[in-house]
Amino acid sequence: KGNVIMSPMFARHGFFQARISILLEKFKPNGIIITECAVQTNFGTKVADVTWFTKERWAEVRKDYDVHISPEIAIEVLSLSNTITEMEEKKELYFQSGSLEFWVCDLEGHLHFYDKNSKLSQSKNVPDFPKLIEEV
Repeated sequence: KGNVIMSPMFARHGFFQARISILLEKFKPNGIIITECAVQTNFGTKVADVTWFTKERWAEVRKDYDVHISPEIAIEVLSLSNTITEMEEKKELYFQSGSLEFWVCDLEGHLHFYDKNSKLSQSKNVPDFPKLIEEV
C-alpha cells in the first residue's frame, strides 16, 4: 500500500479557489459548483480546482468517483509548480471530455478564459465574471 505525497499549496491558492466559487454562485447561481473535482480524461484522471456543472449534467455524473463527463466550466488555479505546457494539456483534455470553457487563475489572481477554439476576452457562459480576483 502506497501513500500519495503532495506538496502543500500556497495560501492564496485556497483563497482564489474559494473566491472563484463564491463569485460563480453569485454570477451563475443555476448550477452546481464543485472544488477539487476528479475528471476522467483520455490521459487518466485530472483534478480541476473549481468546476461548474449544469444541474442536468451533474445529475448524470453525481454518483461517479471521477466524473465521466467534464464540467461545462473547468477552472485551474495556478501553483508555483504548474507549467504552461501542463495547463495547455489539461485544457485540451477537458475540452475532449466535454467542457465548454476552461479558465486559468494566475498567481496574481488574473483570470484567463478559453473556449475550444481560442482565448476569450471574457467568459461566454458567465460574461459578468470579473477578470481579477481581488484580495481583501
